[in-house]
Amino acid sequence: MRAFPHGTDDTRTLYAGSVLVGEDLEQTTFKLIASSVVPGWTNARVILAEKETRISNLTFDGSRADFDRDAISWYSTSLVQLQFADDSVVEYLRVHDGYGQKDYRLFKESFGVNVVSSSTVIVRQIEAFDMDGSGVAVAGHLYRKRPSNALIENVLAYNNRAQGVSFYVVDNSVARNLITYNTRRGINIAYGNNILIENAETYSNEWFGVGIGGMNSGIGLRNITSWNNGTDTGYAGATEIAILAGIWHTEPAQDSTAYAAGILTDITVENLTLTPREGRPHVVITTTLDEWELEKLWITDRFPGKMNIQSPGSEAWIDRLDGVDVPATQLHSYVVTTYGIVLKPQ
Repeated sequence: MRAFPHGTDDTRTLYAGSVLVGEDLEQTTFKLIASSVVPGWTNARVILAEKETRISNLTFDGSRADFDRDAISWYSTSLVQLQFADDSVVEYLRVHDGYGQKDYRLFKESFGVNVVSSSTVIVRQIEAFDMDGSGVAVAGHLYRKRPSNALIENVLAYNNRAQGVSFYVVDNSVARNLITYNTRRGINIAYGNNILIENAETYSNEWFGVGIGGMNSGIGLRNITSWNNGTDTGYAGATEIAILAGIWHTEPAQDSTAYAAGILTDITVENLTLTPREGRPHVVITTTLDEWELEKLWITDRFPGKMNIQSPGSEAWIDRLDGVDVPATQLHSYVVTTYGIVLKPQ
């Protein structure tokens, strides 16, 4: 199957109300023809779906090994992309080997299932592996449409370069029954509101079992087992659970010079079992920013006055965090690293 770049019309767009169902994962495979990607393209999709569509019982192979990494750069593939696709269902898929830019930190990672600016979407029974980016991602825009009411469930994600499962600028959504391993961040949440992660195993990831970045509120972690994360021995902040500061544009224009900084304001944890690698912490909370981020904060910042962390049935563990209810004036350089903390209800 040939790829097509973002912004073009193509017969592989599933228009509103379409249904694409294969025989089963072994018999129906869409395989990307790597040579169909033209140098200079920044991204491409294999399948693009609109609202009220259903995609089921298929395998998508991104042919990552067939790409010339010197010729095709600054590029990402989305194997299945839902865009403005409210009320859609994606289920029983195997997605793998999506090619992306060499350095995913430049935000050109590939995606297995990529849900963009779409609400009331169900993504379930997904196996996502060997992606140059994320297995399953739901993403919105700070100043345009924020997805809401997404349900991600029964996902196995492994050997991916960026995240196993990711929420970025998403509200009122749930991810459950997840297994993620051997990726950079097993589970990722950034700039979200009222996000629940439950019934998950995340282990042997390079940086974090669960990473929560930037301004977030109403985050819930329930019934999560996280162990042996931080396999990248060169990354000092690697841990089981990471809560990190982040920056964003305070105006819609992406070339704006106005930025703000923020961090999680409240989180509820229930029944977490955290087993770090030797010498690694259980939880890292840091509001320090890189120098290039600090340089952008000369106009405004939005750090909360305090961070509310609670565990129903067990309030005692919060006393073991150094400096709970930290004054906002201290947040720019505030770092907490916790060892031996038990985040389980009594």
